[in-house]
Amino acid sequence: MKHLIYCAVLLMGFSGITAEILLIRELLSVFSGNELSIAMVLANWLLFEAAGCLLAGRKGAEAGKTIQTFVLLTFLFCSALLVTIPLTGMLKSIMGIAIGESMGLYAMFMASFFLLMPAGMLHGALFTQSCRLLSHFHDERKNLGGRVYGLEILGTIAGGLVCTWLLIPWGHTLRAVSLIFLFNMVLCLALVFLWYKKDPLCRRTAFWVTPVFFCLIWLISGGQIQRIHDVSLQAQWQPHRLEICRNSPYGSLCVLENRGQYLFFQDGAPILITPIPDIPFVEKLAHLPLLAHPSPSRVMILGGGAGGLITEILKHPVVTAIDYTELDPMLFELLEIFTTPLTRAELQRPEVRVHASDGRLFLASSTTLYDLIFSGVPEPGTLQTNRYFTKEFFTLARNRLEPGGILVLTLPGSMGYQNRELRDLGSSIFHTLGEAFPFIRVFPGDGKKIFLASASPDILKLDAEKALEVLDKRGMGAMQALPWHMEQPLHEGWKNWFEHFIKDASTAINEDFRPLGMFYSIGYWNSLYAPAFGVFYGKLEHIRMGGLILLLFPLLLASGLYMALSRRKMYAFIPLAVFSTGTCAMLFTLILIFAFQSIYGYIFSWIGLMVAFFMAGSALAVPLAEKWMTSASQTFSLFFKTEVAVAGLLCLLPFFIEGVQFLVNQGGIAHLASWLFLLLALLCGFTTGIQFPLANRLYLEEKNDESRTAALFYGADLMGGWLGGMVGGVLLLPVLGLYATCMVMFAVKLGLFLTAVFLKFFHISWR
Repeated sequence: MKHLIYCAVLLMGFSGITAEILLIRELLSVFSGNELSIAMVLANWLLFEAAGCLLAGRKGAEAGKTIQTFVLLTFLFCSALLVTIPLTGMLKSIMGIAIGESMGLYAMFMASFFLLMPAGMLHGALFTQSCRLLSHFHDERKNLGGRVYGLEILGTIAGGLVCTWLLIPWGHTLRAVSLIFLFNMVLCLALVFLWYKKDPLCRRTAFWVTPVFFCLIWLISGGQIQRIHDVSLQAQWQPHRLEICRNSPYGSLCVLENRGQYLFFQDGAPILITPIPDIPFVEKLAHLPLLAHPSPSRVMILGGGAGGLITEILKHPVVTAIDYTELDPMLFELLEIFTTPLTRAELQRPEVRVHASDGRLFLASSTTLYDLIFSGVPEPGTLQTNRYFTKEFFTLARNRLEPGGILVLTLPGSMGYQNRELRDLGSSIFHTLGEAFPFIRVFPGDGKKIFLASASPDILKLDAEKALEVLDKRGMGAMQALPWHMEQPLHEGWKNWFEHFIKDASTAINEDFRPLGMFYSIGYWNSLYAPAFGVFYGKLEHIRMGGLILLLFPLLLASGLYMALSRRKMYAFIPLAVFSTGTCAMLFTLILIFAFQSIYGYIFSWIGLMVAFFMAGSALAVPLAEKWMTSASQTFSLFFKTEVAVAGLLCLLPFFIEGVQFLVNQGGIAHLASWLFLLLALLCGFTTGIQFPLANRLYLEEKNDESRTAALFYGADLMGGWLGGMVGGVLLLPVLGLYATCMVMFAVKLGLFLTAVFLKFFHISWR
């Protein structure tokens, strides 16, 4: 029985992490790929796990009742997860949000909050129930909470690996969840039948678990799960007709058909329209930069080339070679399936070389110099797109341009509506471009404005007269008269328009590890669709590291007073330390995820691996902690050392990540350097994971209540994780950046540690 309970705990950890990863994947598609939703999902999941864990730890029960409760909680958790997946897909329809429309942070938070509540609370309750269940069938009851924690971590590691390499590539999310449900019911049946003869409660439980098991087999084998999946997908994209929807390691790709037009969506955001694109904009985007360059022969397109841009560029006979990159190779497969004369002609031209590769990594590893680099990446509303609008990328692009070469990019624009958020976004990117290029020109437009950046002043000299002269010189007779949409932005009056537009706006520099471009872009969408929340969100820009540390000082003082006034100061300090370490653990996870996305741009396929290695570090810490806990004094000394280790890692982690970025920028070893992130995850997991069994053992020295002690520290750890996700991941990292956020948390850890040291040496009754 004991070994079967071990299997149940392992499967609980496996199911929990798989649920998190699959829900993150689904919600990323709904939230237009915004990685801040990862922080929200992880944080809200931990919040509800903590609530469920603490509520379930209130009272004990006899063995039969414990088994019945465990089986019931497992059934309810899997059922809640099975219902949540299709609801997630239909979220925008339920909330009345149009297809392709981005959601504000407030809407994202509320949606994830209510979607995750049932499954998260039920899974948290399973942890406490597992401790209680194991205590009934285990001879050695000492530190069972740490043992359950370690087993759950092992299940989490397995779940991260299986989810990454098997469940996600194998099929859709609903099918994966139904299989998890089936495996859990198999194990529940085994638990019930092993105790069947000894307790009538188990006999009654068997009567309803058995039909559930056979019902699941019918749903999966009979194709009912596939039908539910198809119906939910069609409902998600109404009123358009969904042609196809596929998941890849890089995201979710869907193709819609509407009146003969194919609309390509990646993670819920539109990326291509064929066969008839926005012709005026595509013409403006292609021809204005090409006319500004005296002799453009080699061109690079970083995304968005198919569907008109390549065709317009090749109208210039001086262009002899185009390198076109798209991150996801599946996009090229879908372009072949839903081919049009336009895209077929573009991609089969001999001048065009297609590369299924991340554009930024391709540039970093390439030695080719280009006359023009077109960044077809959408606005910097996510970390994946923001990395094409940072100082680091602009410096890379400058080094890959010929003398006089031009970098071309676009941002949301309006010639009428000019709110503060839109001006801050444009001004921040303008000043960031200025860090790498001495000459910048901006062409206005409704919908999008076009930026040209170069080391040559030629881009400032382009006007309608010169444009016609270049067209004549290149023999482009069909365009001897400039259309109005191209002639208008060349008028003299628009040359100084942008400087006036960004007057008194933000001059902050957008960087890889301080993604203010993403912050301003999200602020712009908030101002449109959630103006009340947008006002609050905009004020976060004024947060500074020093001011935040001063603001936290009263909280640290209150913590010190709480410990000083407590009768047993150790028991006041330990939960606070575990809470703050939980905050750091979540912060470390998000830092690694966000940094990986900023450097590589495809975290979609690496979340499971990152979490698995983080939890592997925690799993490694548990047996080592058990080995080192020879006495109460040594355990307490080791607990203090873990506080120092976490604080030290907060200082060193930014430099480790900078080192990885340096290696990637050297070119040629980008893939190898990516594995260093997994080693960092292992280190972070070990440093934070070792504290839980230590805290558990120290508390059990005087309070011999396994389930309540485990619930206390598991809940404190998870509540700290929620704070790290919501405050650290959603608010601090985008505004303060990587370094300042780590320093703020370092100040908290240091203050808490110094307070504990002071009380230890200046108070007689520490324990």
